[in-house]
Amino acid sequence: MCGACGQARSVDQWSNELDTRRGRWEVARVVNDILAADRQPARVTASPAGWLVRSGTGRDTVTDTLTQVWHALGPLRRPAPDDLAAAPRPGGAVAAAVRASYRHHHGPHTVPAVSREGTQAVPVTINSDMGESFGIHSFGNDDGLLPLVDTINVACGFHAGDPTSIRETVLKAASAGVRVGAHPGLPDLVGFGRREMRLEPQEVRDLVRYQVGALVAFLDAEGLVLDHIKPHGSLYGMLARDMALTDAVCDVAVQYAVPLYGLAGTAHQRVAFTRDVDFVAEFYVDLGYAADGQLLITRRPHPTSPDVAAARARLALMHSAVIAETGEQLSVEFDSICVHSDTPTAVQVAEAVRAVLVADTTSQPRPERNHP
Repeated sequence: MCGACGQARSVDQWSNELDTRRGRWEVARVVNDILAADRQPARVTASPAGWLVRSGTGRDTVTDTLTQVWHALGPLRRPAPDDLAAAPRPGGAVAAAVRASYRHHHGPHTVPAVSREGTQAVPVTINSDMGESFGIHSFGNDDGLLPLVDTINVACGFHAGDPTSIRETVLKAASAGVRVGAHPGLPDLVGFGRREMRLEPQEVRDLVRYQVGALVAFLDAEGLVLDHIKPHGSLYGMLARDMALTDAVCDVAVQYAVPLYGLAGTAHQRVAFTRDVDFVAEFYVDLGYAADGQLLITRRPHPTSPDVAAARARLALMHSAVIAETGEQLSVEFDSICVHSDTPTAVQVAEAVRAVLVADTTSQPRPERNHP
């Protein structure tokens, strides 16, 4: 171990004092957040022997200390984001220790720390809905997408998915080093959760809590933690228009201390702000937008041209804009781009979006957000 990086010892020791798999996974999650902030293709995955460092150049290294992880990754361009240490989720002490170790190992930096609330450019992630198979019927392009995304949203059994698919998807995500969130939907297997229902806030709270709890049980069994909640399909649309329904879902987000994924400028964001729930705004490259900014959710998936998806991502990144189906240019605010896994061209679309994100230099700072 590098003598200058003594703080790494405390991180390694702290991880081993926890359940080993959980502690090491939490360290890997924070390191991957740092890599995402630095726009690095490398990934770190928890392994029985410590951590597997995938450099992005085809060379994998197994390490058993955090200091060795930093040595294997080599120099990074940006400091660890300040908001990692303050993340309101389990393992905040680990996040603080990992960030301290990073700065101690890499020395002083002149680049300002990334802040989600400031004017510095925030790295945009890719998320995808997965685990939407049922029984012997397989759907989606999960295996092809996992190497291309940062976060997945796992179906929890109401609109799609079953206990076996949840377990298998969690294991694949852990192996790929991606974060796992819950993707609760309406209780409508036949309609794939894409048919609206009349529900009271308490009913929405119950069905979301039930589904999230199912996923958390599988995450706990593998020593993993829940990353966020992202409603599915028509439930997503219902919440975007209804403050009371979104407030019910925020009760569950508060219970697990995780962010809510949703559309900026809708009830998703307004309620999350009033409830002090972290909010991750999404942009969709494979769905159309109505003139009022709402998503046009279709019953059946349609192929999206990778070139069209790349053009949409580029316009959104450069000009914070999207063209509605009726021709209007709308402003968009987003932290993550969703690529649906059930479309025929999902993998190609994700590859195209990833290429746009890699090419984005972040030289133009994103404007500071106006709170809803």
